[in-house]
Amino acid sequence: ASGEVVPIKVLGVLGLIDQGELDWKVIGIRTDDERAAALHDVAQVGEVVSEQALPSILHWFRTYKVAEGKGENSFVRDGSFMDADYALAVIAEAHGHWSTHHFSPHNKTETSS
Repeated sequence: ASGEVVPIKVLGVLGLIDQGELDWKVIGIRTDDERAAALHDVAQVGEVVSEQALPSILHWFRTYKVAEGKGENSFVRDGSFMDADYALAVIAEAHGHWSTHHFSPHNKTETSS
């Protein structure tokens, strides 16, 4: 699979329960999208993008593993999207965990010759 890294404006976050573990899904819009200037929070998505955008995102994350024979996913807070400030706090916390692990002296990869 291929993909790309693109800058986004963080609008919110959705807490997905995937196989019993919390998996945060960041909701954002590409910074080069003409609608990005009008969006500052996930609560504005319905009026700026589409009334169906957030329900469609929720449906996608609920059912995307069903085709693999897995059950539907569930969500924290009954599938409520959390706002941009909450999302940025989640991102900062995750980055902190990553930094601590990634730069830990116990995380050195040894190679044999």
